[in-house]
Amino acid sequence: MESLKKISLFSLKAFLPKTLFRRAFLIIGIPLVLVQVVFTVVFLDRHLDDVTKGLANNIAKTAKIVTDLYDSDPFLALTIAHEMGVDAQFYEQKRLPPLLSSVEAWEDQFLQMALEQTLFLPYRLTSTPELLHVNIQTKKGLMVVSLPRKRLMSRTTILVFLWAFGSSVFFLIIASLFMRNQVRPLQKLALAAENFGKGLEVINFKAAGASEVRQVARAFNLMRERIKRQIDQRTAMLAGISHDLRTPLTRMKLSLALLPPSSSVKELKLDVTDMEALIEEYISFVRGYHLERPSRQNLKLLILNCARSFRHTPLKLTIVAKESVFIPIRATAFKRALHNMLGNANRYASEATLTLRKHKKTVRIILDDNGKGIPTDKRQEVFKPFYRVEESRNTKTGGTGLGLSIAQDIIHSQGGKIELDDSPLGGLRVIIKLPL
Repeated sequence: MESLKKISLFSLKAFLPKTLFRRAFLIIGIPLVLVQVVFTVVFLDRHLDDVTKGLANNIAKTAKIVTDLYDSDPFLALTIAHEMGVDAQFYEQKRLPPLLSSVEAWEDQFLQMALEQTLFLPYRLTSTPELLHVNIQTKKGLMVVSLPRKRLMSRTTILVFLWAFGSSVFFLIIASLFMRNQVRPLQKLALAAENFGKGLEVINFKAAGASEVRQVARAFNLMRERIKRQIDQRTAMLAGISHDLRTPLTRMKLSLALLPPSSSVKELKLDVTDMEALIEEYISFVRGYHLERPSRQNLKLLILNCARSFRHTPLKLTIVAKESVFIPIRATAFKRALHNMLGNANRYASEATLTLRKHKKTVRIILDDNGKGIPTDKRQEVFKPFYRVEESRNTKTGGTGLGLSIAQDIIHSQGGKIELDDSPLGGLRVIIKLPL
């Protein structure tokens, strides 16, 4: 039973609208349609039936009066028929016409019942698409009372339907316009949040709409300012620390240069070189990330420009990019992230393939190499700062441990994701997903 309920709910959700405007329109539209259906059923069942019965009784009584008066005063009978809006014709020695077909129209059935209750002479009701003919057999001949079919229909019926459905459609249009105005601030808020997630500048975003929407917009603005302030503080702190460390490192290098050569001095020089490389990497990253603003760039050209710096390296790099993809991005920071990944491929592999693929809402950059790869249990650890899969202290073979961490920080700041997987070439696959 539970599985059937889940299947039914899933199938129902598949047909429900996804946007807030359409759902609100459905919430208003369905009750309005149901009200109109109930009104129509009640109107047809009660009011319209009563009106049609009354009209049918008047026609039947008119036919009876005209027939009864015709024998004594034909002129008066025809005058009454004319005043009542019917056409009366008397045919001497004529008999009732044969019954060709049964009465099918619903309004004809009301007139048939009224004639049965009113007339005490033989009669037959015949009809055409426009006229109704009441044939009444008398002793002297046949009285034929003809009238337009619309005499059985009330003129107010069509007006009631037009007013009911017309006003409903009119108010539904008015409601949709108001709903669109209420949904528009939410759309702007969603666009601002999406742009902020992509690392774009959110300019001139103001709280608007209903009080709840304004509250959410104000909370978003506060959150955006706090995150931006935190990022700026972190960037400024890293830049300051990295810059201040240069002075003692310079003094340490000078002091080591004056000391006599020894194994301990050599090890200290290696440590100072590693620290200097780390500080330079920090400063270059912080400087570029802090000052650069996103701009619309061609990813294909960025990838080709970044790949040119590896032309004279042992790495055999293949670029697969069939089409140009334009997205707002920090070009310098992105090239740095891509350069870090290509540097890792150059360090650990001999062949690599860089692929650019465009999907519906994302663009993927896939780097495959034929190196040793990274064990599955360590693929999340390598994104931590200073973590190295190779445990040696040699930066030429193990790196500084900041490459993937900086690349992840850059990709996340663009609103994207970076993942590691097994490569079909036998090594590591790096997947970058960026929103369009």
